[in-house]
Amino acid sequence: MKLLAAVFLVLTLSTLTMAQIPHIEVFGGFSTEHIAPCGTTTTFANGVSCAFEQGELQSSLHYYNGWNAAVTLGGHFIGFTADIAGHYGTFNGAPSLSRHSFLFGPTVRIPLPKITPFGHALFGVVKQSSSEDSALAFTEPNIALGGGVDWKASKFIAIRLAQVDYEWQRNPTSGLPSPHGFRLGTGVVLKF
Repeated sequence: MKLLAAVFLVLTLSTLTMAQIPHIEVFGGFSTEHIAPCGTTTTFANGVSCAFEQGELQSSLHYYNGWNAAVTLGGHFIGFTADIAGHYGTFNGAPSLSRHSFLFGPTVRIPLPKITPFGHALFGVVKQSSSEDSALAFTEPNIALGGGVDWKASKFIAIRLAQVDYEWQRNPTSGLPSPHGFRLGTGVVLKF
């Protein structure tokens, strides 16, 4: 009886210990961003920095291409994501811009047999810089709300078919509309 109780205790403890080991997902892939850049109120001819809503910026017609990487730590259904992205492009055909975002927040997944839909709310900062125009450089709060779908290729590898995020950032110039737009991505997910 004592041996049976000891075996039951060992099996129960090992099962509980295995249940506490978190899932780790590492994502990397291509990303494109559709958002207006910002500068100071004296940057542009009309004295407006972020005019994405008013259609002033030629760059609002273009996408900034780059990369996106993320690590999600948690259980099967709920996790915490650290997301880093870099997007690069030109503004009005002249200054080249780079935008790097550093975001963190909760992720909810619905693991199905072949696909895993997910949603997340990510909060952090975006750092924009330009080697040609320092007025276009800033670091401001940034939010990305969205989700996507992963297709299970094997036990340890999934293909992120699509990730779509709505992005909002605070305008570095007081009193002007905050730029917002969309970030689209695709890539590979490694599961551990």
